[in-house]
Amino acid sequence: MAGFRGLPADLIAPADPERGRDAKGWIGQRMGNYDSRVDQPALTSRFDITLAATRSRSFRKFCSDFRLLLDA
Repeated sequence: MAGFRGLPADLIAPADPERGRDAKGWIGQRMGNYDSRVDQPALTSRFDITLAATRSRSFRKFCSDFRLLLDA
């Protein structure tokens, strides 16, 4: 997401995404004028599911549970 929608080009993701809270606040501090109604769809379009799964245990759990629901 670095350099996208006003985020700094040198943006560094949190070392442990599982520990953080207030993701909107975190991104708003770095983006400046964050408006979820406008910015969220654009940011979501750049979301890397594979990267999220490698960095987040809770996201992997969500994906696993979602697959179970689809298979049911």
